[in-house]
Amino acid sequence: MEKLADRIKRRRDTFENLEAGLGLIKKAAVDLDPHAEVYLFGSTASTGSKIAGDIDVLIVTEMKPDVVITHFWKMGFSDPFEFHVRTADQAAPYFRRDNPRRIQ
Repeated sequence: MEKLADRIKRRRDTFENLEAGLGLIKKAAVDLDPHAEVYLFGSTASTGSKIAGDIDVLIVTEMKPDVVITHFWKMGFSDPFEFHVRTADQAAPYFRRDNPRRIQ
């Protein structure tokens, strides 16, 4: 089990290097599905990084969510990342209420 101090350090490192991590997530998503789009939304996108919060990532793809999420977990992307895998139609509410930021 991960020690609390180690977890805090890992989360701090993740938030301090968020743009690099998001870039890796974008690359991995496009490697799975060349048409995939990746967005940051939620409190991290709107108010900035907070080490106690999570990092909400919306992945728009036609692939099955379990396949995509498992791929990211195998790559080591877990807490504090929270992946939301949706089709374009399913993602529509995110764009109406969350003002997500597209990851280029």
